[in-house]
Amino acid sequence: MTAGAITGGATTTQANGFLRTYMKLSGYDGLIFQGRSDRWVYICLHNGIAELRDASYLLGG
Repeated sequence: MTAGAITGGATTTQANGFLRTYMKLSGYDGLIFQGRSDRWVYICLHNGIAELRDASYLLGG
């Protein structure tokens, strides 16, 4: 469970499709995020390395 970004209420998330398969192939059984970023980021899983990368270019504008 986590606090929703907009309402602050309890919420959960799930990912469907091939995300779980690709995570497993990258060596991950799951991810736990804790805290909050001051900027927009996305997670990159590649060759066993997890990295948060800047996502501001994805916002459009």
